[in-house]
Amino acid sequence: MKKILIGVVVLIVGVIVAGVVVLKSTDINQYRGMIAEEAKKATGRDLKLGGELELEVSFSPAIVAREISLSNAKWGSRPEMVKVKRFEAQVELFPLLTGTISLAKLIIIEPDILLETNKEGVGNWVFDPGAKKEEAKKKDEGGGAGTIPVVKLIDIQNAKFTYKDGVTGKTTALGLDNLKASADSLSSPLNLALKGTFNGNAVEVSGAFGSAEDIMDGNPLPVSITAKAGGGVFTVKGKIEKPMEGKDITLALTADGQNIADVAAVAGAKLHAIGPYKVTASVSDPKGGYALNNLNVKVGSSDLTGNVAVSLAGKKPIINASLKSTLMDIADFLPKSEEGDKAKAPEEKAEPAKKGQKVFPADPLPLDALKSVNATIAYKATKFIAKPMGINDMSVDLSLQNGRLAVSPLNAGLGGGLLKTDIILDGSKATPSLSVKVNGKSLGLGKLLKESGSSDLMNGGDMDIAINLSGNGKSVAKLMAGLNGGAEIKVGEGKINNSAIDWAGADVFSQLNPFGSKEPFTIMKCGIVKAGIKKGMVTIDKGIAFETSKMNVIGDGEVNLAKETLDVSVNTSAKGGVGIGAGDLAKLVKLQGTLAEPSVGLDLLNTVAAGAKIGTALATGGVSLLVGALTDKVTTDQEPCMTALGLKSEQKSSTSAPAKNEAPKKEEPANPISGITSGLKNLFGN
Repeated sequence: MKKILIGVVVLIVGVIVAGVVVLKSTDINQYRGMIAEEAKKATGRDLKLGGELELEVSFSPAIVAREISLSNAKWGSRPEMVKVKRFEAQVELFPLLTGTISLAKLIIIEPDILLETNKEGVGNWVFDPGAKKEEAKKKDEGGGAGTIPVVKLIDIQNAKFTYKDGVTGKTTALGLDNLKASADSLSSPLNLALKGTFNGNAVEVSGAFGSAEDIMDGNPLPVSITAKAGGGVFTVKGKIEKPMEGKDITLALTADGQNIADVAAVAGAKLHAIGPYKVTASVSDPKGGYALNNLNVKVGSSDLTGNVAVSLAGKKPIINASLKSTLMDIADFLPKSEEGDKAKAPEEKAEPAKKGQKVFPADPLPLDALKSVNATIAYKATKFIAKPMGINDMSVDLSLQNGRLAVSPLNAGLGGGLLKTDIILDGSKATPSLSVKVNGKSLGLGKLLKESGSSDLMNGGDMDIAINLSGNGKSVAKLMAGLNGGAEIKVGEGKINNSAIDWAGADVFSQLNPFGSKEPFTIMKCGIVKAGIKKGMVTIDKGIAFETSKMNVIGDGEVNLAKETLDVSVNTSAKGGVGIGAGDLAKLVKLQGTLAEPSVGLDLLNTVAAGAKIGTALATGGVSLLVGALTDKVTTDQEPCMTALGLKSEQKSSTSAPAKNEAPKKEEPANPISGITSGLKNLFGN
């Protein structure tokens, strides 16, 4: 046995020594032409070996090549597709005895690889068809697939990868300071370490995959990767049960960083500062789609949790999502005030509206996108902030089916009340239709104003809203021109801070009196806005009414949504004072023109009346103002809100009802003189 072992060792050593002698005596450069020829057959491209080939002989011999290049497609932007400064492959000898090709290391120094497409989208990596035929011929002749080599270490240094999209013109650049991938064998895990730049932004990746053997045999592939980019840290952990098919995925994802804009910059996108952020989720691929489960997102003070599933099995994608937030503040996703100020361009003077310019665009509505996907989304938020408005207990159900979008219902707690909205936009029809219903109960106007920043403007004023609109049209202009329905807003009693409304409601003469007393607030008894809409015509028949302790306001008129014209008058009457008040001046106002170019005109009738009043006051030394004020109290509408609602109360009779079989007394016309007398008594009595 001893002699046999010695003989085997001597034989092996002899073979190795003989091999070394043969290799050293061989001029490897004699194969340069053959190597280039085989490359031409395989790719249809020219392979150039600029430097001398070197063979380093040892127990792990290495082949070294320098200044290598592979030509580009004829239409390429540069002559070479690939350029490499130095290439080294070190082969292990002993595995060759068993027919295994094992590379101890593969070193590539300064590779410069250009991948690009032409205007038709064809890539330069698509080689000459003749080369493919030659390759197929070899397989038919029994060449078959070669032995897959085992590479224990891949070391790439100072690499440059560039991708040019000939269709979009966009260029993506990846630079690698160093990339190392190592595995002891085909059955050993692959370890990865990468450091470089992507579009000029620093990137680091490290982690481990399953073995090459697992991938080839279709065994489950474990994955554990950590990436650092844009100041964020991203991890992917889990496994892929069928790696060759990319199916049966179970992965856990995390993302943690300070600014999403920095991450977007890595991908070549520009965003304003958003963050800090933290995201966790698990990814799986149920049959025919993908699912994002246990989603947990934190951006600034906002949060979002839930599940999202996308099915790709049908003719169009189907999205199902159930999401909720404890707090969602839109400000967390908008530019910060300082950032917004810096981003502002120099102010330009607004161009005056052109004659005939319209507010509602006549361009066809882009509703085809609604038909590209079906979706069902449910969202709830305990607190939803869209400054200046804050919403409590918000919930919305969204359904998109074959082009029909339904937001129904959208519930929102506002000002201590509840607002419910239902919106249906049906883009499945040849002529799209829109339906909007809004109902609000006990919405505290004072609370809403306080939340919007007007904390001192008003207290109280519960508000009810009822809006019901519908229309058809292929554009916004057509929808508005055919709009039908109505709107009604009712505001209850509240207190208005006089610092905000004294200029509009008080008497001018009283304001100038230094001894006149001023109340800290004005009582608003009610406020009404009521309008009917038929075929785009908005009719306001005394439908705007506000009653305060100082003045009444009644407005009426029309707004033509088809022609985009408006004609609305405002009539006011002061309740206190005996002078010419700002309320009288407001009677001169009439809103006219178009929605694009509204203008304030003169109400001719009230202008004549106001002028006469001022002239008479000068002629009578102010006595006419006293008489006029008392007369107004008799002749003006004392219940404007009831009038606006169409619920004007009947005049109460001061006489008793006629007895049975007694003829009713003839009603005498109202005596304005008695009304003035009564007003004088009240005036001096107070």
